[in-house]
Amino acid sequence: MELDVKGLLKEWRILLLLFFIGISIIGMQPTWVQEDGDYSIAFKGLEDNLGTEFTGGTRILLSLDSDKEGEELREQAQDVAEVLNLRANEIPMVMDPTVNVVNIDGWKVRVTAQVGDTDETLQELITQEGTFEARVTLPVHDSKNFELEDEYRFDRVNSDVEVYSETDELLGTYQPGDRFELDEVEFVYVNETDGTANLEVVAYTGDEIVDVQDERQRTEGTTVIFPITLSNEAGDRYGMITSNFHSLDPDAPMTHEDGSNVGLRFFLDGDMRAELNILGLPGSAGTDRSIQITRDEAEDARQEAERIQTVLKSGSLPVTVSLESETVLGSSLGADFMRVSIVAVGLALVAVAMIVFLRYKRPKIVLPLFITGSSEVLIMLGIWFSTVGELTLSAVAGIIAAVGTGVDDQIIITDESGREMVRSWTERMKQAFFVIFTSAASTIGAMTPILSPSFANLAVGAAGLGLIGYTFFTRGTNKHYVAIGALAAMVAVLSFPLAGTGDALIDIRGFATTTIIGIIIGISITRPAYSKMLEYLEDSG
Repeated sequence: MELDVKGLLKEWRILLLLFFIGISIIGMQPTWVQEDGDYSIAFKGLEDNLGTEFTGGTRILLSLDSDKEGEELREQAQDVAEVLNLRANEIPMVMDPTVNVVNIDGWKVRVTAQVGDTDETLQELITQEGTFEARVTLPVHDSKNFELEDEYRFDRVNSDVEVYSETDELLGTYQPGDRFELDEVEFVYVNETDGTANLEVVAYTGDEIVDVQDERQRTEGTTVIFPITLSNEAGDRYGMITSNFHSLDPDAPMTHEDGSNVGLRFFLDGDMRAELNILGLPGSAGTDRSIQITRDEAEDARQEAERIQTVLKSGSLPVTVSLESETVLGSSLGADFMRVSIVAVGLALVAVAMIVFLRYKRPKIVLPLFITGSSEVLIMLGIWFSTVGELTLSAVAGIIAAVGTGVDDQIIITDESGREMVRSWTERMKQAFFVIFTSAASTIGAMTPILSPSFANLAVGAAGLGLIGYTFFTRGTNKHYVAIGALAAMVAVLSFPLAGTGDALIDIRGFATTTIIGIIIGISITRPAYSKMLEYLEDSG
């Protein structure tokens, strides 16, 4: 008797399998690619979700310079991760950055990104505290009056600067390196050179920049200029500070009493990154300002501007961080990983088919077994890894594990199909799928603690309480369930404080996720299709 192919294709289990195969192929977005005259197929949807192990990239582990511990340290690490996530996503050359809080000998932050040769840029940005200041130069030769809300006098005495109020009261004596405040305006005594005390007045900080208008950035030779918007308080302070200088032309630089130009210097984490002359009329307040970056090369100026824009948009870190480790993976090594992974998955499928063939000596069951096993991998790649999940080495291990669990399922189904016709086909498949579902549930249960130990802990406790409740509901039937339920609840209560969030297991989370997804696909799509194929093969003789 010939196999009824038309009848088989009308079965809803087969149609469901074909539907998901079609969706998977669409999700993977296969396209023809021509390179050096040769054509090949590229799967764009899948390539967009490849992990750094396959594409090449950088993985950086950061520790926090903090005296916090436990939950307080974790919350601090999460705050740092939020800032770094903003920074990493603002860098144009960094692709698919991920920032995670992990518990590895204490709470730390890990940044992973596909950055290729730009890992130094990423490293610099994520380790930077991000404290930004715009300071106005204020040289003091002998004595200088300076007006804020009140009027002050700065006297240079040798290398010291003495600050007096308008009533000649001495407010403080400062040395190079000191910072002090007058009317909530901060001053920095930078150094003393050639009989001049070089002070700087903090006009505004990064926290007072409410908008960075990088889309209006313009380049003039080797200078990059981009507008910013200050808070109203910072705009008023800027006008109050500049009212102490001189200028009659709004297009000319403001000057000090000695005729030197008034400079505006931009500092990032204490390092001066740029300087420009302040143009305009003294005392002109306003929130619309600009930052100007000049370098020897236009590209260097552009990169520095992007770096400063990124820090200004993300804000400063709540705590400083230290680089603990860095792993750089080249794209060529990633390509080798991909080839090995493809071969490993293919060999797993072949191994499953060979085991079943050697066990049953029935060649006709090998083809449906191979078709459903391959379909399971294809559905995972096309639906999950082309849309949601990231394909990493641990995820590939999960795919192989999911294929491996198919050995048990295929053998159970094949065993039941080969039994003598004491029971109907439906009864035999019910028995087979009862075992398959039980096995799947236990495997999923084993994988759940990797995804979330706390959730798994709660599930154990709920199951224990459920057993106790079921025993009382059935009026004492199966009393041993009370002991089992009490034990499960007690284990859940005692282990809950130790369960954690599972961040320490983040490296193998892809393995657990893929294994669970593969099992769900198997029991809901591919295993039913396989059993239906076997049924038609049995009917065809």
